[in-house]
Amino acid sequence: PYVPAKVDLNAVFGRTSPCIFEIGFGMGETSAAIAAANPQNDYLGIEVHTPGVGNLCKLVAEAGLSNQRIVQHDAVDVLRDMIQPGALSGVRRRAGLVPGDPELALRGLRGRVVDLMTNPGDSGDTPRR
Repeated sequence: PYVPAKVDLNAVFGRTSPCIFEIGFGMGETSAAIAAANPQNDYLGIEVHTPGVGNLCKLVAEAGLSNQRIVQHDAVDVLRDMIQPGALSGVRRRAGLVPGDPELALRGLRGRVVDLMTNPGDSGDTPRR
Protein backbone atom coordinates (compact mmCIF):
# COMPACT_ATOMS: atom_id res chain seq x y z
CA PRO A 1 0.00 0.00 0.00
CA TYR A 2 0.96 3.64 -0.43
CA VAL A 3 2.60 5.23 2.59
CA PRO A 4 4.01 8.77 2.56
CA ALA A 5 7.39 7.55 3.85
CA LYS A 6 10.55 6.17 2.24
CA VAL A 7 10.62 2.37 2.07
CA ASP A 8 13.55 -0.03 1.92
CA LEU A 9 12.99 -1.94 -1.32
CA ASN A 10 15.50 -4.62 -0.30
CA ALA A 11 13.34 -5.30 2.76
CA VAL A 12 10.13 -5.19 0.71
CA PHE A 13 11.44 -7.85 -1.69
CA GLY A 14 13.51 -9.72 0.89
CA ARG A 15 16.68 -9.51 -1.19
CA THR A 16 19.06 -7.12 -2.94
CA SER A 17 18.35 -7.04 -6.68
CA PRO A 18 17.90 -4.44 -9.40
CA CYS A 19 14.45 -2.87 -9.00
CA ILE A 20 12.38 -1.61 -11.91
CA PHE A 21 9.63 0.94 -11.17
CA GLU A 22 6.74 0.17 -13.50
CA ILE A 23 4.26 2.96 -14.22
CA GLY A 24 0.75 2.00 -15.33
CA PHE A 25 0.73 -1.75 -15.94
CA GLY A 26 -2.86 -1.93 -17.21
CA MET A 27 -4.25 -5.43 -16.67
CA GLY A 28 -0.80 -6.74 -15.75
CA GLU A 29 -0.28 -9.50 -18.33
CA THR A 30 2.96 -7.98 -19.66
CA SER A 31 4.18 -7.17 -16.14
CA ALA A 32 3.70 -10.74 -14.97
CA ALA A 33 5.39 -12.12 -18.10
CA ILE A 34 8.40 -9.81 -17.73
CA ALA A 35 8.74 -10.62 -14.01
CA ALA A 36 8.55 -14.35 -14.77
CA ALA A 37 11.14 -14.07 -17.55
CA ASN A 38 13.53 -11.98 -15.44
CA PRO A 39 13.65 -13.46 -11.93
CA GLN A 40 16.96 -11.70 -11.26
CA ASN A 41 15.11 -8.34 -11.20
CA ASP A 42 12.45 -6.99 -8.85
CA TYR A 43 9.46 -5.08 -10.23
CA LEU A 44 7.40 -2.48 -8.36
CA GLY A 45 4.20 -1.98 -10.35
CA ILE A 46 2.19 1.21 -9.86
CA GLU A 47 -1.40 1.39 -11.09
CA VAL A 48 -4.57 3.25 -10.09
CA HIS A 49 -7.03 1.03 -12.00
CA THR A 50 -8.55 -1.44 -9.50
CA PRO A 51 -9.40 -4.20 -12.02
CA GLY A 52 -5.80 -4.12 -13.31
CA VAL A 53 -4.39 -4.33 -9.79
CA GLY A 54 -6.66 -7.28 -9.01
CA ASN A 55 -5.73 -9.07 -12.22
CA LEU A 56 -1.98 -8.65 -11.66
CA CYS A 57 -2.40 -9.91 -8.08
CA LYS A 58 -4.10 -13.00 -9.50
CA LEU A 59 -1.37 -13.52 -12.13
CA VAL A 60 1.40 -13.12 -9.54
CA ALA A 61 -0.26 -15.68 -7.25
CA GLU A 62 -0.91 -18.16 -10.07
CA ALA A 63 2.70 -17.96 -11.29
CA GLY A 64 4.18 -17.89 -7.79
CA LEU A 65 6.17 -14.75 -8.58
CA SER A 66 8.26 -13.42 -5.70
CA ASN A 67 9.82 -10.52 -7.63
CA GLN A 68 6.67 -8.45 -8.27
CA ARG A 69 5.08 -5.98 -5.84
CA ILE A 70 2.14 -3.65 -6.46
CA VAL A 71 1.13 -0.23 -5.18
CA GLN A 72 -2.32 1.07 -6.11
CA HIS A 73 -1.71 4.80 -6.15
CA ASP A 74 -0.55 7.66 -8.36
CA ALA A 75 3.01 7.12 -9.60
CA VAL A 76 4.05 10.72 -8.89
CA ASP A 77 3.24 10.35 -5.20
CA VAL A 78 4.84 6.91 -4.92
CA LEU A 79 8.07 7.99 -6.61
CA ARG A 80 8.29 11.24 -4.65
CA ASP A 81 7.24 9.92 -1.24
CA MET A 82 8.22 6.24 -1.06
CA ILE A 83 11.31 5.69 -3.21
CA GLN A 84 14.73 6.50 -1.79
CA PRO A 85 17.26 8.21 -4.09
CA GLY A 86 19.37 5.61 -5.89
CA ALA A 87 17.00 2.73 -5.06
CA LEU A 88 15.80 2.11 -8.62
CA SER A 89 17.63 0.54 -11.54
CA GLY A 90 15.06 1.68 -14.08
CA VAL A 91 11.62 3.05 -14.77
CA ARG A 92 9.32 1.15 -17.10
CA ARG A 93 6.09 2.32 -18.62
CA ARG A 94 3.84 0.41 -21.00
CA ALA A 95 5.93 1.53 -23.99
CA GLY A 96 9.22 0.28 -22.52
CA LEU A 97 12.06 1.26 -20.25
CA VAL A 98 12.68 4.96 -19.70
CA PRO A 99 16.41 5.63 -20.15
CA GLY A 100 18.53 7.64 -17.78
CA ASP A 101 18.37 8.39 -14.08
CA PRO A 102 15.10 7.00 -12.62
CA GLU A 103 14.80 9.85 -10.13
CA LEU A 104 14.77 12.32 -13.01
CA ALA A 105 11.66 10.59 -14.35
CA LEU A 106 9.70 12.37 -11.63
CA ARG A 107 10.21 15.64 -13.50
CA GLY A 108 8.49 14.19 -16.56
CA LEU A 109 5.50 12.66 -14.77
CA ARG A 110 2.13 14.38 -15.06
CA GLY A 111 -0.48 12.23 -13.35
CA ARG A 112 0.06 8.77 -14.83
CA VAL A 113 1.52 9.99 -18.13
CA VAL A 114 5.24 9.88 -18.81
CA ASP A 115 6.49 11.93 -21.72
CA LEU A 116 10.15 10.97 -21.93
CA MET A 117 12.26 9.76 -24.84
CA THR A 118 12.55 5.97 -25.04
CA ASN A 119 14.45 3.56 -27.20
CA PRO A 120 11.75 2.11 -29.50
CA GLY A 121 13.53 -1.24 -29.67
CA ASP A 122 13.81 -1.63 -25.90
CA SER A 123 11.30 -4.11 -24.48
CA GLY A 124 11.95 -2.99 -20.91
CA ASP A 125 13.35 -6.36 -19.86
CA THR A 126 16.85 -5.16 -19.02
CA PRO A 127 17.52 -2.63 -16.27
CA ARG A 128 19.86 0.25 -16.95
CA ARG A 129 22.21 1.87 -14.48
